[in-house]
Amino acid sequence: MMGAATLRRPLALMRIPVATALTLVAIIAALRMNPATIPMLFVGLVIFSPLEEMAPRRALQRSPRELITNLAHATMTTTLTTMLLAGAVVGMAWLPVLPAPSRWFAELPAPVALALIVVIGDTGYYWMHRAMHGFPLLWRFHRVHHASEQLYWLAAARAHPVDQLLLHMGWLVPLHFLGAQSAWFAVYATLLTIQTLLVHSNIDLGSGRLRGLLVTPEFHHWHHTAERDAWNRNYASQLAFLDTVFGTRWLPRNRSVATYGIRESLPESYIGQLASPLLPDARKKARSARHVIGVRLAQSTDERFLLDGDPHNQTGERDGRQAEQRQVVA
Repeated sequence: MMGAATLRRPLALMRIPVATALTLVAIIAALRMNPATIPMLFVGLVIFSPLEEMAPRRALQRSPRELITNLAHATMTTTLTTMLLAGAVVGMAWLPVLPAPSRWFAELPAPVALALIVVIGDTGYYWMHRAMHGFPLLWRFHRVHHASEQLYWLAAARAHPVDQLLLHMGWLVPLHFLGAQSAWFAVYATLLTIQTLLVHSNIDLGSGRLRGLLVTPEFHHWHHTAERDAWNRNYASQLAFLDTVFGTRWLPRNRSVATYGIRESLPESYIGQLASPLLPDARKKARSARHVIGVRLAQSTDERFLLDGDPHNQTGERDGRQAEQRQVVA
């Protein structure tokens, strides 16, 4: 017994360095497989990192392990998502049950086409994003992104591939049926990538006149807050007025986000975060959960959907939730 106990401690101490080394090897392999992630990292390092130093929203303390995990998401998750999306796009083109895309879009002037793809693309993204918060099973995948307890540009990449596939399908499918050519897909994807890095960044842009029209870091940081009065708000990725139209806008004046993250505990490692939605206890909770989607917020036994995270004290919580629902609908 003493021998086993003696071996257990050095093995435990080696676990993190070994896992870190394997993650770094996987990151390098992912960069070689998908060089398209390099421009994203370049923009983040050259543009957003200096801006976060010059005009920070708040002081950050980033551990090496957190940075490596987020870098793994930026490379490996992006590569996995690209592969899944490629298969989905091929499927959209060949499935006979889907209607053929319209052809009038090709005749539009470029400025009109650009405005149209942004409005329609972001509307599709809004509703898919809202579904990720509304259905407990989908939340199991989306919560990986919300587990970050501090936001900066690299934290934007922390996400599950299934979550990213569904969110991107939210805008890909409407633009496909709109008749947008592949070049417009690339334009929208580029705009979305830059905007995603911006709104997750730790940059203080102030509160200008566009705060209710376009999504800013201030607007999206409220979406990530752990403060319960702001849960399930601010779903839009680019056009903030969509949340105003659909009754989910939350942008209080003279107040800033105090805490970020979720109440569930997720693994710190990259592989652990990928596996977390598939664990038996996660699936069991998702199956037993109750949800309401539409203009009302979700209710379930999942901690994200309760005010205090206690699944055994739902009566009082339901009353509180209904009060919040009335505020959102109003």
